[in-house]
Amino acid sequence: MTEMPINAYNKTLSQIEKARDEDATSLVISEMHLTELPPEIGELTQLQNLYIGRNDLFTLPPEIGKLTALTSLIIEDNPLTGIPPEIGQLSRLEVFSVSNSRLTCLPAEIGKLSALIFLDLNSNQLTSLPEEISQLIELQWLYLSNNKLKTLPHWITGMIMEIGWEDELKLGGIDISGNPLEEPSIEIVKQGRYAIKRYFEEKQATLPASIDDTEPVMTPKQQAAYDQALSMIKQAKADSVTDLSLSIMGLNRLPPEIGELSELLELDISYNELSALLPQIGHLTALRSLYVYNSQLTELPSEIGQLSSLEMLFLEDNSLTCLPAEIGKLTALEGLSFFNNGLTSLPDEIRQLNNLKYLELSENKLKTLPVWITEMNMDIIWEAISDVDGIHLCGNPLEDPPIEIVKQGNAAIKQYFEAKDKEKPRD
Repeated sequence: MTEMPINAYNKTLSQIEKARDEDATSLVISEMHLTELPPEIGELTQLQNLYIGRNDLFTLPPEIGKLTALTSLIIEDNPLTGIPPEIGQLSRLEVFSVSNSRLTCLPAEIGKLSALIFLDLNSNQLTSLPEEISQLIELQWLYLSNNKLKTLPHWITGMIMEIGWEDELKLGGIDISGNPLEEPSIEIVKQGRYAIKRYFEEKQATLPASIDDTEPVMTPKQQAAYDQALSMIKQAKADSVTDLSLSIMGLNRLPPEIGELSELLELDISYNELSALLPQIGHLTALRSLYVYNSQLTELPSEIGQLSSLEMLFLEDNSLTCLPAEIGKLTALEGLSFFNNGLTSLPDEIRQLNNLKYLELSENKLKTLPVWITEMNMDIIWEAISDVDGIHLCGNPLEDPPIEIVKQGNAAIKQYFEAKDKEKPRD
């Protein structure tokens, strides 16, 4: 790890204070190896241009959303793993660059940047795109090259921009070169927007007329499972049941009527083929336990944060790569398991879960632990044991701190972070 230069944080704070006092409209904070942006950045309400590229920032403070006069925000060349939902408050933003970072997903709030003209997400780790991007009607340049996109969303051809591969976009458009695309194939993508549109149209024409193109296609077996689940939900509503299991049914989507079970306390939808949970899941405000084992989940809806009574959330053996910030609103949560997913980072909001006693993170893809993890009043455990309270991390490719330190527990991890901090030169 590169050491932070002398008093980088305090120097940045001084720059911010000077910019505030002088009503500056532009600010450059670059090549300082800054690991944390002071929250005072939110005081620069007159700022129009902010460059904080080429640092060591993993996150942005939510105060970034207070910069409502901002028209240009450049955060390139930082190890950012997430963007806070407050980014959606920057309604005047025209240029936004987060290239050469470590983003695995984007917040839905990015669709609120209605003035955005230029969006650069090159060289990240994105596996999907939020549909809200299609709401950016002013957008002229969208750079997505060198990510991990295997599938393009059908709505991408409705954005009235050319779609290109490699250096074909001189006058704007969507660059998706360098992605491991499978649907549509790279060969089709190289032919441009109209070929891609034709591909989706031909694919849609092969679907049954009753199937909405925004919903997963169902085989006859899956349709039968869906109908059975719907019948069970209706019966559960009529009987005011508090415990419902829809597990091992072969479901590839849930009936939206699940949201009508307002008295439900426990729901098990494990061992299905669900890639996502419906927003209606947020209507189950009485729910105390939710189990979704081995169901192919790739994302969680922001509505998950509405489950204020939830005490147990187990999402083991899925394909989650990131978590919504709203998970921090589950203040009643005592047990939380993401065993065997693909998480590469943790949202800071997890630290708000003061009642949490059990956090299972084993067998993910975490390389870095956040400093606040030692402040959660739980033992940090490396050994492969799952029946005790604590934070379980076995099977992650940890580098910072290294596995040898993590195996020694909380005190050693805390000492590691403190020593690392002391190594930074001070005035």
